[in-house]
Amino acid sequence: MRPEDAWDFLKAKLLIVFERGEELQILVEDLNRLVSVHIHRCIQRNAPTILTEDLRDLLHTGFLSLEHTLRGVPGDLLVPHLVEMWLFVFGTILPKMQAVFLPLDLEFKGHGTIMTSTEAAEFWGVPPEDLDDPFTNELDVRRIVLISYRDNVILSMHDTLKAIFSRPPFENINAVVDVSIVNSGFPRRPGTAGSLDPGLASFNSQGSTLLDGSISDGARSRAVSNTSAPELPSFVPPPARVTLPPDSAQVTETVGRMLQCLSVLVSVQTGDDAQAKMEGLAKELKLNWLGRGRTGRNRKGFVGTRVMPIRHASEVEVR
Repeated sequence: MRPEDAWDFLKAKLLIVFERGEELQILVEDLNRLVSVHIHRCIQRNAPTILTEDLRDLLHTGFLSLEHTLRGVPGDLLVPHLVEMWLFVFGTILPKMQAVFLPLDLEFKGHGTIMTSTEAAEFWGVPPEDLDDPFTNELDVRRIVLISYRDNVILSMHDTLKAIFSRPPFENINAVVDVSIVNSGFPRRPGTAGSLDPGLASFNSQGSTLLDGSISDGARSRAVSNTSAPELPSFVPPPARVTLPPDSAQVTETVGRMLQCLSVLVSVQTGDDAQAKMEGLAKELKLNWLGRGRTGRNRKGFVGTRVMPIRHASEVEVR
């Protein structure tokens, strides 16, 4: 493969990540090599902007495809769909992009294998002392991915979300919630070894035990007579969309995930109009959620914990 073809090949492979249920068909280490080849080519051409613009263009294309799936979704179902998408982005797309573009992230910070820290500072136009400072060096793969998701998905429906968040008491959020979205946890944020999920591991181990072929044919013939009726497989109906009460745990989980999404996106601190809009959305949702009425013993919700002041020994009254 020619160096000038590396990026087009890499982009075609990575766009699959944005299609739900699809996995990378190539090892991450091989994709790292393609990223390094593209970095070498841009360094030779002294074109740092090509690297960042190529990455932003890839993310723009991918997130626009996700945003397209939200078009036509009614307002009362928009937040549950956004929560499901956020779990997918935060748990699948973001860590995969960070893994694939690790060589670029290291070069951003002057710790790569291609450029020294001095060469990296000169190439990116960043003072050497600011390469490792996340507040001054805006070149960070995680930050670029989150900003792209914010601009292409969340801010594209800013006015709609602002109207939803400003109407108490969340009747437009909890009208219909898909239990399979909120409770299943798919897609979860992967750990160090995502394939060793405890829930899946226990299920697989039970399945392998139940289907164990260690019983001999003789024992099976003595245990089951020829006239026994075959055991019918159990039928599990698919999860249905159900109407949930306003103070249900599912609604709390949905709003909590939405708050998580907004809080993470606010943390990128771009200092522009987009940042102000995100802060406004987060504030509106928090005020609406914390200000809703609670009656009786129902205390579900996200409320601030009252911290009791610590009294010093000198302040303790001796009786």
